[in-house]
Amino acid sequence: KTAYEIPKREWSSDVCSSDLGVTFYMNEGSVQEVSVQTDGGNAEAQFAGVWMNAIPKEGGNTFHWSAIGLFANEDLSTTNLTDDLKARGLTAVNGLKRTWDFNPNGGGPIFKDKLWYYGAYRNNQIDKYVANSYFAKDPLAWRRAPDTQLDLTKQGVDTQVHINFAYRFTWQASQKNKISLGYERDRRRTPYRRIASTVSPEATTWTPFYPNAITTVVWKAPLTSRMLIDTGFMSYVQDWDERRQINPAVGFNTISVTEASTGQIYRASTVYGHNFDNPLTFRSSAAYVTGSHSYKGGFVLRKRGNGPSYNNIDVNGNMNYTFRNGVPSSITLFATPIQQTNTINADLGLFVQDSWAMSRMTINYGIRYDYLHASVRSEEHTSELQSRFGISY
Repeated sequence: KTAYEIPKREWSSDVCSSDLGVTFYMNEGSVQEVSVQTDGGNAEAQFAGVWMNAIPKEGGNTFHWSAIGLFANEDLSTTNLTDDLKARGLTAVNGLKRTWDFNPNGGGPIFKDKLWYYGAYRNNQIDKYVANSYFAKDPLAWRRAPDTQLDLTKQGVDTQVHINFAYRFTWQASQKNKISLGYERDRRRTPYRRIASTVSPEATTWTPFYPNAITTVVWKAPLTSRMLIDTGFMSYVQDWDERRQINPAVGFNTISVTEASTGQIYRASTVYGHNFDNPLTFRSSAAYVTGSHSYKGGFVLRKRGNGPSYNNIDVNGNMNYTFRNGVPSSITLFATPIQQTNTINADLGLFVQDSWAMSRMTINYGIRYDYLHASVRSEEHTSELQSRFGISY
């Protein structure tokens, strides 16, 4: 799967670079190509490491469409559960239960040579069995004996559901000015978030990600055959709500238990939370290319839109129990609900760089200045000047 999910790395979408985290999967039917940059010396990137650029489809003067579909289930897969693993106590392994992906897309002209559109729809789900995870016969039982209290005919499943719509309009305002407007919404649902061999199904969270959408505006102007102006804006709205499990149903007063001898969490999740974030990103750059040099300079500015981001934390009964071999050993107390908020007033990066190609060797070098103005209860200002250098051969 291609996803905006490269931890502590950056991605861009022909729009604005961003360290988005783990909530958005792009609609592959709306992407023309993906390039991945791994070499160093890139001053445009805020962090070192992998830089991924997803270039979207724009449509054209003729209508084109395509559709991609796939389906697989456990009958089309195999298992690696060996006698040796069974002897070590493993009763079930990770495996595919079922998956499908339906991704039609198409676009064409609204006004020939002036205005085009492109749209894509994606319906994707994957269900994966989780090793040594089973539903409990009685999910409210205080003790959890694997040999007698688990339903070994009902293995835990990690499910991801995505319903995605992507739209893009491109306007050729003049010979040297092109403006694009895009919107992509990924309605994601994770019914058993964080399920694992040590996290029982009732101790997971039923988590919808909605709204979960990106809006973009891009202006590109090739002023000459060597110089390009590229400016963009992005608004990313993300909301994920880690709710109490509904299958089996978990009440607000059901206390979570962790068995210290195995690390098993059961009865309820140790914590629930509602999270919201709305980062806004502005960027602009000018690139000048000669025979061997590719100069580029510009800025990237990020801030929080629609108020501060927040994370609401809630714990059932304001306590978690810890048992050892089925006997209570400790209680952890909480004072919930808790709301954590933060505001990014400005996360600014200014950069200049060059990529110098010499036969088989390319030298990348540049300078970047970063400034951060953030606030929780008090304000914080930090700044940093960095040099970047890398060689590829």
